[in-house]
Amino acid sequence: MSHPVRSNRPHAAPAPILALALLLAAGPAAFAADTFIESDDYKEGQEITGVFLTDDDYQVMVEDLERRGQSFDWGWVVTPGGSRDKAPKKEPKQLGFAVSDYATIRIPGVQNFAGIMKDEELAQVRDAFILAAEQLGLEVAGTEGAADLELAVAIVDVNREGGGFGIFKVDPFIEMELRLRDVGNDRDLMLLRHQKHSDEAEGSALETANMLVQFLR
Repeated sequence: MSHPVRSNRPHAAPAPILALALLLAAGPAAFAADTFIESDDYKEGQEITGVFLTDDDYQVMVEDLERRGQSFDWGWVVTPGGSRDKAPKKEPKQLGFAVSDYATIRIPGVQNFAGIMKDEELAQVRDAFILAAEQLGLEVAGTEGAADLELAVAIVDVNREGGGFGIFKVDPFIEMELRLRDVGNDRDLMLLRHQKHSDEAEGSALETANMLVQFLR
């Protein structure tokens, strides 16, 4: 595009264009303050991290991921036209996939990074998410069987006794991380990190699994 008249006088960019330029230049950092990897807990090393999900996952996970009245501590879910390079959404109204488009799911054995847990406790956690999958209309395949989806679950922290003092008390909790993956298309659909207060694995897993069902419906 030619300009018949030129001037040495600097021209300020229109405010909307300037704002957009600054946002694009900032890239992912513009949204970093909302993600788990930039949270105070992560920076201060007060969370057990990197044993199941990785920093690449934490970079897109936002605090209080909420849908249909269900809120997870930290999470990311693909939205229409979205990808892991897009700004994360904390309250997505629509998802970028529908569970009803899939028929089968595999749920491997629960990984444990939280110290000693009984085999039956880990089995209870897996059973809870099997029930969730069935509630969503999915057929659960064997742990090594072919399936449309995979839900991988890990326990990353356990506090069996609680703590604190006075009115500042922390109830016992189990903290889990989850990855829901579209196997055929080799892409993540959802990442979660959630701490549920409960003194036993079954109750914590059942409540988290029920939240997952409500969120995905």
